[in-house]
Formats: sequence, C-alpha cells, structure tokens
Amino acid sequence: MGARTRRAVVLGIVALLASAGLVSVGSAAVAEDGGNPAIVSPASSGRLYAGTRGPFVVEFANAATGSYTWSVVTVPGDVEVASGPVSWTGAGTSARSITTPSVLAAGDYSFTVKDADAHSASVAFEVVGYAQPRCTLIVPATIRVNAPEERVAGSLASDCAAAQVSHASWDVRRAGTTFYNLFEFSGTTQDYWKHTASDPLGTFVAQASTAATNPAGDTILRNSPSTTIRLASRVSLSAVRVRKYVTLRASLTRYVPAARAFRPWKGRVVTLSYKTCKSCAWHRLTARTTSSKGTIQVRVRAPKVRYYRASVAGTSTVWAPYADLVRR
Repeated sequence: MGARTRRAVVLGIVALLASAGLVSVGSAAVAEDGGNPAIVSPASSGRLYAGTRGPFVVEFANAATGSYTWSVVTVPGDVEVASGPVSWTGAGTSARSITTPSVLAAGDYSFTVKDADAHSASVAFEVVGYAQPRCTLIVPATIRVNAPEERVAGSLASDCAAAQVSHASWDVRRAGTTFYNLFEFSGTTQDYWKHTASDPLGTFVAQASTAATNPAGDTILRNSPSTTIRLASRVSLSAVRVRKYVTLRASLTRYVPAARAFRPWKGRVVTLSYKTCKSCAWHRLTARTTSSKGTIQVRVRAPKVRYYRASVAGTSTVWAPYADLVRR
C-alpha cells in the first residue's frame, strides 16, 4: 500500500469517527505534508470525573509531522489551566496519551492540540465533582458440578444501588470468546443461568454488554468476574485400630454427567498423611493409586492415637475433593 493510499484510508477512518462524534478534528485545511491530528479521548462533550488528569488521547497517524502544543482551558473564559509540548516524527506509535500535571477541578473545559502551521484539533468536555460510579457483579469463583443441573447465581453489589443503576447486563463467555449465556438485571439485584450436566466445563467470564447508565447520564464502570466450573469429587477415609496397628481405607468418587451420579474414580493417587496433635504439622505417610473400585487400603503400625488425612489432586475438569480426616 502506497503512502497516498494509506493516507486516504486513515482519512476515511478519522472521518467516520468524527461523524459518530467520537473525535473532534480541527477545521484547518490538510497540508501537503499531512493533515490534522485527531482527538480520540475524551469524546466530544464527554464527561470526566473527580480526580481526573485525563488522559487525553491524540492520534497523529494522519497529522503533519513536527512540534505541537496541547492546552486545557476553561469554558467560558479561556483561562489556561494546563499546557505542554508533544511531537510527532512520523515514526513509531502514532497515538499520544497526555495527562495534566494536576487534578482538574469541576467545570467545563476545552482541550486543544495544535502546531505553528494551523494543524489542530479540539474537543469540549466537562469535569463533574464526583467519582465515576461503579456497578459490581458478584459471582461464585468456583462451581462444583454434583447434580444434573447447577445454577450459577449472580448478584449486584451495593455500589450498583448507590450509582442508581436500573438496568445492566453482562455476557457470559467461555474461554473469553464464545458467547454462552448472560446475566441481566432490570430493576432486580439477582439473576442466574443454568449449567447442565452435558454443558462444557471451564472458565466462564462475565463481560459488560449493554451500556449501564443512571438518571444523571453517567457511564458506569463495571467489572468482569469469572467462574470456573468443574466436576465434583469426593474422598472418604475410615480407620480401624487393632492394638498397635491401624488399617486405613479411602474411597474416591467423582461426578459422572452421563450417569448423573458419583462413580468410582480409578487410577488416581491418594496421599495419606498423619499428625500427632490437632495443632501439629502434617507428615506424609504414603500414597497409593485407586483400584477399579476407586479404593485404597493401607495398614500401618501406630502405637499411639494419631490424626489421619486423605487428599487427592484435581484435574483440569475435576475439582480436588475436600480432604477427609479421622482420628484413631
């Protein structure tokens, strides 16, 4: 692609953004050696919040090379509150992120960037006297599938009510890309989606979808929480003492969606540990691989009473069971 074609493409993109009100481009004519910079953020008549110093993002991809000056002035009054230099050599990253040295007070402003040859762009914006509102979705970090159907519940945190959010939704995506389900709140604080035994396992991320607003017209900050769904497993441990010897038996099962029930989990390593008092540290005793029935059995010499524990590592699709504990 030649330089003239690249310039035409960039001009088309900037024009499209300008028509959508996303950028504001100065009125100076395009010079032979380049055109005007474009202000990407904030949007025209955009709103910034208490404590802001920007950033003001300027795109120089189509701009004339050289030295520019940026400034923030009050509207009305044209009182300059911040300014500084910025340059564009035509090489490297064309977007520049500019922040003011100090926090901007509440009020109306204009941000302008220009050079000595009348290449310029400006945008009007306001700074309000309160922090940008937030709305937080709360979901369980993990789900253990142990039934044909599991409800994945989501609830809105108290900051949503404080922000006066009346409607918000999050798309649920598996592995961050594939749309799977959604949470939607319209005058409510609770919602859920169903995960059935035949559905895929993995990590599901809730991503903000439709814009959440409030009566004041604020853009609401929202989070992207995730839930990891795997099959449940269980381990049980029993101990029988005969004088100075203890026989330990562990049984391991995992949930099988096709059977809609827990079934023996064979071929898994069960680690047995012991300790001599409640507050003592655990010591590894031995490890055995489960049989086709999902069981192991070990006989150990233990003249004194001890605590015993059975633990098993999980996999990418099955959660590790909660360790079982006995005292003999």
